[in-house]
Amino acid sequence: MSYTVVNPGAKPRPGVVAAASALLYLCGAIQLASVGVSLLALGPVQDVVQKEFANRPEAQTIATATTVGIVIGVSVSALLSVGVVVLGVLVGRGKNPARIVTWVIAGIGVLCYGCSLAGTAVQSSLAGLGSDPANADIQERITNAIPAWQNTVNTVATIIVLIALLVVIVLLALPASNEFFRKEQEVWTPSTWPGDPAAGYPPQAPYPPQTPYPPQPPSGPPQP
Repeated sequence: MSYTVVNPGAKPRPGVVAAASALLYLCGAIQLASVGVSLLALGPVQDVVQKEFANRPEAQTIATATTVGIVIGVSVSALLSVGVVVLGVLVGRGKNPARIVTWVIAGIGVLCYGCSLAGTAVQSSLAGLGSDPANADIQERITNAIPAWQNTVNTVATIIVLIALLVVIVLLALPASNEFFRKEQEVWTPSTWPGDPAAGYPPQAPYPPQTPYPPQPPSGPPQP
């Protein structure tokens, strides 16, 4: 007897998964906006570096290195923002590998953003203590060249993304999410045949009755 496989239907998406997907979209949008803000700071930073190292032979090298560093940082942020949006789409469709990758990326993001906020706070509180006066002066000029609103926007964006990633990690670990991402087992059912009421086919007509053959006479005279 042969068997067939019956695939279960699609599960309804719970609210916690929809919320996690929306938060991933939000993180991607904020990161893209942060990329635009960072590009606005590229010009002022280049001006400060060129003026500070104008009388040094390595001035062009330092300016180029600064530009390349900013561009690389912006490019990485843009790629990460696109990747987060793609994860939001796949998570909303119930792809369990995407949920696992989201946990990894969100965990790394929480660590990086948390360290960034802590480093900024420590740097602000210890500004000018035990540092080279020349380096401190350059850093101060770069900071002053960037508008204050840009620093505020970057700080607020970092805090929002940090909280959103923490919420995403929690939402994707709830029981409703586990049930949604759990793969349904395939159901094996016996195959049907024409005439079986379960198959949905009309019953076949019965075979006509067969006429019995008449008895045949013996082939020879009876033996004594």
